[in-house]
Amino acid sequence: MIRHLFAAQATLLRVNQEYIRSAAQADAFRTEPPFKLQGSYRNMNKVAEKVVAAMTPAELEAVLDDHYQGEAQTLTTAAEQNL
Repeated sequence: MIRHLFAAQATLLRVNQEYIRSAAQADAFRTEPPFKLQGSYRNMNKVAEKVVAAMTPAELEAVLDDHYQGEAQTLTTAAEQNL
């Protein structure tokens, strides 16, 4: 299970790095919409609740995909670009 949590943590870290990179970019220089998904500790807690030791890597990926699809739905504009 720890292996799955570390994999989820790595994904959330990449998401958060992209969020920070996008937030630091001035709107005048954007070539794509701002990235608004986050990889916070709250997201990690939500994902960790759904992780079980018997999961395959594909099942873990499905959990992460489902989580971020749900998060993107709360963004009213440019949600599809964030996925």
